Amino acid sequence: MRLTRPSRFERLGSIQINELQRVIELDAGSGRSTSSSLTVSRDDFLAIESRMAIVVLCMNEEFRTIESVFSGIPHDCLIVLVSNSNRAQGGYNDRYETEVNILQNFCREADRFAIAVHQKDPGVADAFAAAGAPELVSDDDGLVHSGKGEGMLVGMAVAALMEREYVGFVDADNYIPGSINEYCKSYAAGFHLSRATAEYAMVRVSWSSKPKERNGRLMFDRRGRSSRVVNEWLNNLLQEFSGYGTDCITTGNAGEHAMTMSLALKLRMASGFAVEPDMRAQALHMLYHSPMTPAPMKAALRKWMEDEGVLAVGEEVPRERVYPALGELDMARLAGLLGGESVRRMVGGFP
Repeated sequence: MRLTRPSRFERLGSIQINELQRVIELDAGSGRSTSSSLTVSRDDFLAIESRMAIVVLCMNEEFRTIESVFSGIPHDCLIVLVSNSNRAQGGYNDRYETEVNILQNFCREADRFAIAVHQKDPGVADAFAAAGAPELVSDDDGLVHSGKGEGMLVGMAVAALMEREYVGFVDADNYIPGSINEYCKSYAAGFHLSRATAEYAMVRVSWSSKPKERNGRLMFDRRGRSSRVVNEWLNNLLQEFSGYGTDCITTGNAGEHAMTMSLALKLRMASGFAVEPDMRAQALHMLYHSPMTPAPMKAALRKWMEDEGVLAVGEEVPRERVYPALGELDMARLAGLLGGESVRRMVGGFP
């Protein structure tokens, strides 16, 4: 792969946020880096992918679509399926069991290994509660809360227990398997390029928003409305600290992202979609209550939410649930409870 060299970045304390790097060639062959571009070789990709887990988040997606997503994940990556799909009702229509069967068939044909886990498995709830994260479990049914943030946390835990050094995320509703491969390659390229300078690294993929219908035509905007709103407020926060306007953050709404496991163990995850704000309100709630957000910016953000109808006038800004970081949990206890065959489904042959 050949990518442009980053020329601009912003700093916030010890955090460096690089501008977008454009992919020039998906396959750069034997080409070398130049003064304006960087290359990642096949061996470089293999070195990262063999230590990376890709978490597939799924909820009642079409079975053929799920299978195509599996096919787009590079062979040397560990597949971790975290499903919140419907379970059997009276012994019928167990979508999760069908998803596991699809994964088993894929692994048998592709000669690879994967792990499947259901987000609502009682054993998963028991494991996290015993390991030090009872907040993840609902008081109503004693199971892990529904939500993408919760599914990501379960997937990261499995990847950590499998001793993977990198973890990436893709959604099971992607209809273009080739793009899944591109996402994973982009993750690996980012980690390779940052490995010498950053133990804690995150790679986020920027892509055009889904087409919208306007006046009988399909229009492809570069950014969706949620992306524009979230990115603008995150850049405003950077400006509060640097004193200079910036548009460096362009992937605040990116669901396709990956991180080093050392970073994953330190991150505190928010509930629902606050981690990837399809509904921008949850992301703005998190930003409002962040201790980093200065009071004048909080006031401006609150007024914007009221003007846009995101928040009723005078209404208290809701607080989203925030869970403990994985590194704060008793991972040995978590491993022991998640290791049960009834909880964690091993698929294929061990590497």
